[in-house]
Amino acid sequence: MNMKKINLSLFSILLLIFTLTTTAGERSIYRIKVPSIANSLERVSNTSNKSLPLNLNIMVWNIYKMEGDNFNSKYQQIVGQQNILILQETITTPSFYELFSDRNFETFFAYSFTFEDTNEKTGVATAAKAKSAQVIPLRAPVTEPIFKTPKMALLSTYSLKNRAQKLLVINVHAINFVKFDSWKAQMVILFDKVKKHTGPIIFAGDFNTWRANRSKALIKMAREASLKQARFSPDIRTKYFGRALDHILYKGMTLAASHVEEADGGSDHNPLFASFLIP
Repeated sequence: MNMKKINLSLFSILLLIFTLTTTAGERSIYRIKVPSIANSLERVSNTSNKSLPLNLNIMVWNIYKMEGDNFNSKYQQIVGQQNILILQETITTPSFYELFSDRNFETFFAYSFTFEDTNEKTGVATAAKAKSAQVIPLRAPVTEPIFKTPKMALLSTYSLKNRAQKLLVINVHAINFVKFDSWKAQMVILFDKVKKHTGPIIFAGDFNTWRANRSKALIKMAREASLKQARFSPDIRTKYFGRALDHILYKGMTLAASHVEEADGGSDHNPLFASFLIP
């Protein structure tokens, strides 16, 4: 009997219960509604810009359902120079619509489920300072245990200034608290999309790579898909068991700079930043 695997499985269950019950607040995790995939996408804001520049600044951030005491001020402090925002654990509170109705961005929100008690939706959101050519929500093929909560990914393509190829942005919140094969099944679907795209790619988000087998598999799949991984120094990404949860993978562009900032009470994850040059 492998006691290490048993201990990790028990930890997964306890962490799941702790995470969902401590972040729900007035939202009962026992009463959720999962939409059909056709009804899981909402456009929150629009922009008149038709293409993205060839020098891109991006931010990747799990925003912890906007429950951090300092979230609003931190977000407003760091959002200004970004061309693309790749966000996980977004939630449709009134504050969400106030912050993300910025007409400089086109914002799409793909929601995993609705809390029936408050009618608030939670999921992932991608915002860009250009209109998207295509937006596709993808749900993980399995749900998390006990509460049967799903996880989402959002695929968005954008025109680039003076370029025929389009940029693919994949925003992922990976399934958690499941066996390795179930976690990998979501990754296989997304990496298949990577391999079929012919232009530059940004694949980023919360991959929940807190277990060694997930971390190793992500590195292997990224290498097989010719994706590079942004490095950070100092690396103050949010970690469990010493392993980072959040990543930025990319292809068809040059990484000019990357860094991580302290969340300063804005979330339980630190935001990631990267600057790219597209040749």
